[in-house]
Amino acid sequence: MNKFHMRQSINDLQNVQRFSGVFQISDDSTDFGRQFNIKGKRMTVAFHALVNYDGMEPVDIPGAFLSAIPGITNLPVTDIAKMLDMSKSSFYRAKEEDKLEMDTVDKISSLMKIYRKGLEAFEGDKNDFYDWLDTRIASLGDVKPAELLKTETGRLSVLNAIDRIEQNVYG
Repeated sequence: MNKFHMRQSINDLQNVQRFSGVFQISDDSTDFGRQFNIKGKRMTVAFHALVNYDGMEPVDIPGAFLSAIPGITNLPVTDIAKMLDMSKSSFYRAKEEDKLEMDTVDKISSLMKIYRKGLEAFEGDKNDFYDWLDTRIASLGDVKPAELLKTETGRLSVLNAIDRIEQNVYG
């Protein structure tokens, strides 16, 4: 989805809210969003934009989306703030912003993609995926995947480990 279409989606959403129309995104990200209790049309559009973000075009994600991340990741705000290179107080201030900075959007997108892919690998079982994130994994240097989510390199390693699970290659 390019910049024009993403902005158009958000504009459509605002019109939907004004005129009480129906807005629906037909994509796997909608089902994934439901599994993590993403509620509200604006948050659904933001979530859809994040899991489909390719870094090519900027997207406008409202700061309010930060409120959904603890519920999606099952992690405390302190850990999420560290993953986003923010202090806890900066995290709370950013929640009030109309739109997040692109660096933050990029990190959140990367995190959301991991959670979507992880949920797919664990066949929709959030608890199994959360348990896996908190288990030391030999192929990750005997480190818990959750500990690697703080850096882009770590997030790529976690994605690769999830790919191995999907291919039934656990070592």
